[in-house]
Amino acid sequence: MNTKILIAAIISFGCTGLSLYADQSVMQNGAQSAAQQDKQVEEWKVETAQTGKNYVEGLDKGNYAQSWTQGDQIFQHTITQKEWERALNDSRKKLGGVKSRALKDQKIAWDPQGLPKGAYMVVEYDTSFDNAPNSGEILTMRRGSDGKWRVLTYQVN
Repeated sequence: MNTKILIAAIISFGCTGLSLYADQSVMQNGAQSAAQQDKQVEEWKVETAQTGKNYVEGLDKGNYAQSWTQGDQIFQHTITQKEWERALNDSRKKLGGVKSRALKDQKIAWDPQGLPKGAYMVVEYDTSFDNAPNSGEILTMRRGSDGKWRVLTYQVN
């Protein structure tokens, strides 16, 4: 099954728009050294890997309402909790259970066009579902002013 199911990325910028910025320099503060930047990004990759893992495992358990409350504020203003739960219930039912999932890639993105300035992370998984064995999942996360990473978009390929 080669169906692309876009669940929450019904936002005009989408994940593709963020990917275009992923290779730009992460330097935001001229006083920060390249080594400091690299260390910061590596720490963020650890944080977003854990946040992403918790998020998709929650989806696997059917915790759709909780996934909405854990989402970024922009996400919550884009889709209501009831719409989100309905979309996930319909789409995840069609996919079936998760057979396997492996972290594939993580990319930092800075200040994507059309979004609030700041750090974003695109997290990709190779995922096999019962009814869609050659799938993948993409989470886009935004780092809040409180330093926490929250899911902005979720997509199944």
